[in-house]
Amino acid sequence: MRKGRLLVLVIAGCLLCGAALAQGVLSYAEMLAQPGLPRAAEDIAVQLEDFTAEGTDIREGERGGEKVLQWPQGEQGSLTFSVNVPASGLYSLRARYGQLDARSGLIERGLLINGQMPFAECANFYFPKRFIDAHNPFARNEYGNDIMPGMEGLEDLSDILLSDREVFYAEPLLFPFLEGRNTVTFTGIRGALVLAGITLTAPGNIPSYADYSREAAPPQATMPITIEAEAGALRSSKSIMLISASEPGVTPLEAGHKYLNTIGGSNWDAAGDYAQWRFLVEQDGLYRIVLRYKQDFSPAMASFRRVEIDGQTPFRELLAVPFAFGAGWRMKVLGDDAPYLVRLSAGEHTLRLTSVNAPYRDVYQRVSAVVSDMKALDLVVRETIGTDSDVYRIWKLEKYIPGIARDLGKMTLEMEGALAQLGDIVGGQAALGNLSAALSDLRRLSQDHNEIAKNTESLNDIYTVFAGMLDAMAAQPLQLDKLHFVPPQLALPQSDAGFVSGVAYWFRDFLSSFLNTGQDLSAVQDEDEVTVWVQRSRDYVDMMQLLADRYYTAQSGVKVKVSYCPPGSQVLVLANASGNQPDVVTGVDMALPFEFGMRGSLVDLGSLPGFDLLVAVIPPGARIPYYFSGQEYAVAEEVKVKVMFYRKDVLEGLNISLPATWDEVTQVLSTLLQNNYSLFYPYGDYLTFFFQNGVDVYTKDGRGLAFTNEKGFAAFKQWTDLYLRYGLQAEMSSFYQHFRTGDVPLGLADIDQYMQFELAAPDISGRWGIALVPGTYSDDGTINHWQAGSQTGAVMFKTSPAREEKAWDFLRWWLSTQTQAMFADDMESYYGAEFRWFSANTDVIRSQAWPDEAKKILLEQMAWYKQLPMLPGGSYITSRELWNAWTRIVIDKGNYRTEIERAVEDILLELSIKQRELGYVDDEGKALIPMSWLDILGAAGKEE
Repeated sequence: MRKGRLLVLVIAGCLLCGAALAQGVLSYAEMLAQPGLPRAAEDIAVQLEDFTAEGTDIREGERGGEKVLQWPQGEQGSLTFSVNVPASGLYSLRARYGQLDARSGLIERGLLINGQMPFAECANFYFPKRFIDAHNPFARNEYGNDIMPGMEGLEDLSDILLSDREVFYAEPLLFPFLEGRNTVTFTGIRGALVLAGITLTAPGNIPSYADYSREAAPPQATMPITIEAEAGALRSSKSIMLISASEPGVTPLEAGHKYLNTIGGSNWDAAGDYAQWRFLVEQDGLYRIVLRYKQDFSPAMASFRRVEIDGQTPFRELLAVPFAFGAGWRMKVLGDDAPYLVRLSAGEHTLRLTSVNAPYRDVYQRVSAVVSDMKALDLVVRETIGTDSDVYRIWKLEKYIPGIARDLGKMTLEMEGALAQLGDIVGGQAALGNLSAALSDLRRLSQDHNEIAKNTESLNDIYTVFAGMLDAMAAQPLQLDKLHFVPPQLALPQSDAGFVSGVAYWFRDFLSSFLNTGQDLSAVQDEDEVTVWVQRSRDYVDMMQLLADRYYTAQSGVKVKVSYCPPGSQVLVLANASGNQPDVVTGVDMALPFEFGMRGSLVDLGSLPGFDLLVAVIPPGARIPYYFSGQEYAVAEEVKVKVMFYRKDVLEGLNISLPATWDEVTQVLSTLLQNNYSLFYPYGDYLTFFFQNGVDVYTKDGRGLAFTNEKGFAAFKQWTDLYLRYGLQAEMSSFYQHFRTGDVPLGLADIDQYMQFELAAPDISGRWGIALVPGTYSDDGTINHWQAGSQTGAVMFKTSPAREEKAWDFLRWWLSTQTQAMFADDMESYYGAEFRWFSANTDVIRSQAWPDEAKKILLEQMAWYKQLPMLPGGSYITSRELWNAWTRIVIDKGNYRTEIERAVEDILLELSIKQRELGYVDDEGKALIPMSWLDILGAAGKEE
């Protein structure tokens, strides 16, 4: 997600609105290079009342005393205005706008002038939202640590000059208008928008620093100004988060405590996103701007920020200020060795830093073109020689691919120039590492292109590295600690705390680590306290503790201690064996409840009061892995179903209809492969074909396999035939990459991929969607769409009756619709949309900020969700051996029937061993303890 940062493959044709370019629309640079229109000299206001809406419901209203138009369904329709232009010219476009709903996601719109896109970058414009912390100073918990404040969306109106979506141009774009009547049309992409005004603006001229500094200097200031970057920052995205940095020199700081004392980091990297601070100047004067920053997130690359004071960039040198890559905290003096002196008058001012990609534009486009050409050549090579490498066969590729030597030579020269240009930007090629290595490989292939036949992955490996370079250039991470405004005669602040202070801090922090900070796993045997361990990241732990303190404890009087627990079973096994088990564990993987439950360590939740109400809003298929022989050991918290992602633009270009069944998929796959496209299917997923063909994995008594028949073998063969018969690629490095570039326009993936595309792929906004997993016809003629995704759940350990009663009361509160909806909202409010909570509770999903069409698909697919039962031995051996069989058949070209029967034999052997070991059967295989699993197929039908 953007969190933990995503590997992004961005081709220039996509980033610069490839669909538009493919249709012959000029790029912005090409439009400016054409002779013709002068820069406009006066502003022209567009009459907001003179509008026409198509395909969307535009409502008139008022905000802050201004008349506004409300566009609630941002992914639909268009909104057109008419404006009379007295003189032809190039104008900037200023929009006065606001957000209609802070929960509705990004706001993006396309633009047409007189019914046409004047240049390709008009396909997508970004309207940043505005957020502030819900409260400042920050609240602290009982251990003295800062609690992350929620973020509130501001509903006030603000102005924006339209810039290209990826900010490859440092200044606002210029738009051509002709004398007379013109139309301005905004087209829907996503996000709800409030529009209060549109103005055709005469472009301003930003002076150079030399010209700026010639103006009369104000009186000499004597007082420096310091701003804590995390304090009161207005941000354009919830992703620009507050971060706790326990490092000497960062302020505020105290050993043994976690304070929210910095902002940004790897989360503040998206083009066009900004942070803004208000500050008070007490004396007129000249000031140097100094920022204490860290940028060790994007190796070799510099991050760039546009600096604006009171809404204006004072001089051109501040349009793209570099923050070099390096370890640790640094001081950035704007102007470096010749610091810029900025005039500030007494009074309140604002400073805004906006992420921009402009310095990388030319090199980005050069590398994008090479990557695109290499990808096309790779497809031709594979069509010619196949996909299998052969070190013994000698090819004369020039005979079969005329011009390959020339093309590789051109690519090499272009990449040499691009890397040299990039080295000038980032301060030398020495840090470019694997890019230089990839260039050496390309140079070697250009000298002997026949070597490609000995390793058919060679071109793919090279352009994958170069594509990763595009990702690095398109991301601009930056973390800030403090901002200083320092008069020229005063000393600059130091970047570090000094050796002695640093050592002293680390020593104190080490000693304090032995104290209780609220995150230890020590058991609390207090009957009046509920102990909860969470197998998720600490962000989830902190939010859960916050909600428990604020609501559950306040209402019930029962204290709750929430602690982080490493994923897996090891810590839980030790805690249970020592009698120090927690009351509740949440976020556990699918197999863990069964493994502990069948050994008598967990409470049978199905026997407790209120259980039926909890599971009534959860897909019935999510109960299957938690049920065994009449007892139910967990309740699902999160469910991530699989859905089908599809590229609307690519399918339309190929005249392909969206497939609804697997028969249609195989037909579509043939067309895709003929045109050098492909489809992605999740590795190891045999359950989709089993479930859709009515094949169970286990027999009803839990002692054997239910697919050892022709129907089961046929379902398994349907899976392997995708690769052997229909040519699906057996390996794919990243569906995300290939889907974004468009060469894999169809794919099945977990729903959490939705947020990756939503947040990190702005170049394809509005050009993709999700649909139900392809289905199979049932006997009654309907299509069933059964599939298995992934899930996590919550369990209760056996303790004492009094503790179990309190634990169940807490667990019911935690899993209730109200609490889960509140948790889902707060996770996004505090940490950004990357932390979308994929609740197992369908009522929670209905309340979340999903686009209507996506929400409809998600809810319907959840009704077709079904999981694998857990049985002794089968919880680990079954999927592993069936996946091994797939590998032997598809990769090693083994005999289909032989390999599946081998897998069956191995699975049955392990089932028998484990069931005897645990006392479910005797040595002769006779049942001693009844085993059964929940058959939910008939109950989990499609929601209407």
